[in-house]
Amino acid sequence: MQGQARLAAERTEQGATPFGRSHTLDVLRGLAIVGVMAIHVSQSFPSKIHAVDFAFMCGWTGVNVFYFVSAMTMCLMWTQRTETDPTRKFYIRRFLRIAPLFWLAIPVYLVVNGTGPSYNAPNGIGPLQVILTATFLHGFWPDSVNSVVPGDWSIAPWVGQNPPGMVT
Repeated sequence: MQGQARLAAERTEQGATPFGRSHTLDVLRGLAIVGVMAIHVSQSFPSKIHAVDFAFMCGWTGVNVFYFVSAMTMCLMWTQRTETDPTRKFYIRRFLRIAPLFWLAIPVYLVVNGTGPSYNAPNGIGPLQVILTATFLHGFWPDSVNSVVPGDWSIAPWVGQNPPGMVT
């Protein structure tokens, strides 16, 4: 803890303001999480009360709020950095934060779920779906979205209006 305070003090002394935590963004992030949880609960356990089910179904907006808050946080972090070639380093950090775990998820889900036909892969999973998913190109091939890794639509380059599995 003291080491972190010392690092922050050093950065302040050098003229760069350390990135402080925004409580407003934390509240929005929390509301987004509650919204996403609400819609998943309502889909699994409908209450049969129209007003309650409708309110919970509005939780899909939590995904949009979460993306907005994430974008705001990344922009704030980007503006606080004082380094050479910040754009390249930003994208390298983003890639290294997402890709390794995503690549690890591919074989795990193939072992757990198998390659046979399923809701998101009606014709099963073949080498094409695995390659497109591993290269982050699965959004360009409709039967590859969510076929290998559930929820992978969220990091897919999407050319259509509504990705499969996304609640609208």
